[in-house]
Amino acid sequence: MAIRQIWPEDAAMMLRSLVVIVPIVALLAALGARVRITTRVYPDRIEIRSFPCPPDSIPFGKIARVGVSVFTPVRGRLLCQERTYMMRGGRGVEIILTDGAGVIVGSRDPERLAEILEKAIGR
Repeated sequence: MAIRQIWPEDAAMMLRSLVVIVPIVALLAALGARVRITTRVYPDRIEIRSFPCPPDSIPFGKIARVGVSVFTPVRGRLLCQERTYMMRGGRGVEIILTDGAGVIVGSRDPERLAEILEKAIGR
């Protein structure tokens, strides 16, 4: 059985492929490590940060009610359209604003987040 010799054009093509593939894989790994939802409760507002979505800040004066809800699972993808911030799983806190709009925030412990928000808004 003969051993196939790698010709220069084969090696060049392999090198070009690596030059393209390695940075793409590194970028995807870096983005995957940063995709998460961070929810912070301040004395006057709740702030939701999630990469790649822009930060969202909701003053307590604009919150009408808060409740724990179960939603359709998102299959591990981050949603930030229409003020829905969810990753894995289907549990979160639904925040209804005074203008009737809703904000959904995914959480590992939605009961605790809802309790904290209820105390913060004084209800």
